[in-house]
Amino acid sequence: RYMEFPDLEPIAQTAGLLHDLGKLLFCQLQPIGFQAVHEYAQNERVPVPVAERKFLGCTTSELAVRFAEKHGLPKHYINVMRWIDAPAQATEDIELVAVVSLARDFCRHNHLGSAGNPPLKAFPSIDQSDEWRVLRERVFPGFNLRKFELMVHADCHDAKQALRGRAK
Repeated sequence: RYMEFPDLEPIAQTAGLLHDLGKLLFCQLQPIGFQAVHEYAQNERVPVPVAERKFLGCTTSELAVRFAEKHGLPKHYINVMRWIDAPAQATEDIELVAVVSLARDFCRHNHLGSAGNPPLKAFPSIDQSDEWRVLRERVFPGFNLRKFELMVHADCHDAKQALRGRAK
């Protein structure tokens, strides 16, 4: 909302919920395998997608894309699933992909939720991120990046408190 992409807001909310569909599918199909992949990634200090590819032959993002295409999910959700880890490479729905990717990075950095990926310890400044490289030319000229960053961190804190039953 603060970035003033009103047309993207409802789509981005749904895309944010769906972006890890592949992990949910993997958990449903192979709950023990899901755990084994994440333990392997942690023990071997490799990125989760590397471990997924070793055990599954594909990543859970690729699994999600195949599932979504087979079941006719809207293209913008598929694009988010496909490019969430590399928003600058998106060829369609680039703003949507970048917004959802940035939101996921904020959540990981603020330890809000987990899909098995470790929290981001070294969270670069937003203005150095791939997501911002995509979005900086698309936000309104007076956009205050520092204020936005502080607001998002505060929102993540409030969400964590609410999830703990300590809402304001």
